[in-house]
Amino acid sequence: MNTTYDWSAERDRAITGFSGEIPGERVEADILEVFRTRPDIVAAAITKVAAAFHSGRIRSGWAVLRADVQKAHREDDVVVTDSRTTAKLVARAEQWVRAAGLHYPTVEECLMHLFGVGGILAEHRDDRQLQDRIELLWLEVRPEGEKIEREADERGVAYAAAMRKSDRPAQMPDSEHALQFEQLRQVLAGGPPPGRHLRMLEPPTQD
Repeated sequence: MNTTYDWSAERDRAITGFSGEIPGERVEADILEVFRTRPDIVAAAITKVAAAFHSGRIRSGWAVLRADVQKAHREDDVVVTDSRTTAKLVARAEQWVRAAGLHYPTVEECLMHLFGVGGILAEHRDDRQLQDRIELLWLEVRPEGEKIEREADERGVAYAAAMRKSDRPAQMPDSEHALQFEQLRQVLAGGPPPGRHLRMLEPPTQD
């Protein structure tokens, strides 16, 4: 359920809690600046500071209220910023798993790459819940990595076989023309001139 805050009502509550003390213009402006984005912080601080005022621990309610809400707002910003930074790091890590991590043969190696020294998630190495999240993602995408690797291996084998076949000497047509075929092959490869071969291939002259 959402709570609605009204500055006029909260201001009047603070004045009452501070025994009628009216805020200075600058002090009120500083508190109102926080109220616009985090009214819950201001409302909680008014209750806290009013109690301190009535106990005699403080003398100026509005000055303390301003200091309290500004401090709480700064701390809240740090938490929000850290949360957003962590979310960006996790998004980068998950993108890496989908693009490259799927080729790591074990999940332990994948986690070491991300959470180890210099890894994207090194600062979160103790976050077991995050490690479990990355592990589940790796298990999801690893089959695709294995498929890509099998296809690459098959292409490599086919290429090697084609290269071996192209380097293999051509098979002789038959025994009767084997010599002629081999000599013609040498000619084509840059051997002795064709005329010499033709003379070598002529049958012997009958005396």
